[in-house]
Amino acid sequence: MREASERSRSDSIFHLPREEHEELLRRVHGWLAPGGYFLATVTRAREDAYTEDGFFGVRMYWSNWAREDYVRMLESQGFELLATRTLGHGYSDDEARRPESHPLLFARKRQ
Repeated sequence: MREASERSRSDSIFHLPREEHEELLRRVHGWLAPGGYFLATVTRAREDAYTEDGFFGVRMYWSNWAREDYVRMLESQGFELLATRTLGHGYSDDEARRPESHPLLFARKRQ
């Protein structure tokens, strides 16, 4: 995993290989001040790595653990899970894509 900086960072967990997700969460925990918040959208089910051509004009990579895996990772890194919800979103009427929904995890770094 490359080092994050102000000019180079990833805002998405699931576009990294899932084998790196727990390390990323460990790093996020280290970056936050005690009591700092972390908000993430995740997936409901584990998915092996795959790519999709033509995703908004680019080739996109995904790799996911399941929601319960992310909850376990957050708690093992020292986060307190504050809330979980499922949020949905759609696309504009002129796009031929199905609406999606994703679990949302809201956590805080323990004091």
